Amino acid sequence: MSSQKTEHYQLHQWSLSDEFQTQEVNENFQLLDTAARVVVGTYVGDGAESRHIELGFQPLAVLVANDHGQMSAYNTAACGGLTVPGLTLYQLGNAPVMEIDGTGFTVYRKTAEVGPGYMVRTNFPDQTFVYLALR
Repeated sequence: MSSQKTEHYQLHQWSLSDEFQTQEVNENFQLLDTAARVVVGTYVGDGAESRHIELGFQPLAVLVANDHGQMSAYNTAACGGLTVPGLTLYQLGNAPVMEIDGTGFTVYRKTAEVGPGYMVRTNFPDQTFVYLALR
């Protein structure tokens, strides 16, 4: 049996005199699995006005960019950004770009301009987007 645990994740730690138990190794893996704090993924825009991206948890923050790493195109099209719970990311203050909910986040596409030349493209059709979500 382990005689010590690590400071941050409370993982089993063995000294040379400790009896090694496989169960403790499995417990360590379970603790590490639940402690994963960053989820990275992709989605392909379907062109709908809004689309929910299911994560199975409410993220602390979400960062989205298109497959070129851009969060805006031509300084007028919002195709990503950073948001946190309770703070909807808007284009020009009136068109939602993305927001967090209890099980993931929602991205938007506005087909009409939201201002002179300004558009929302976080769900642009056939465009691949990458996201980073903090658990």
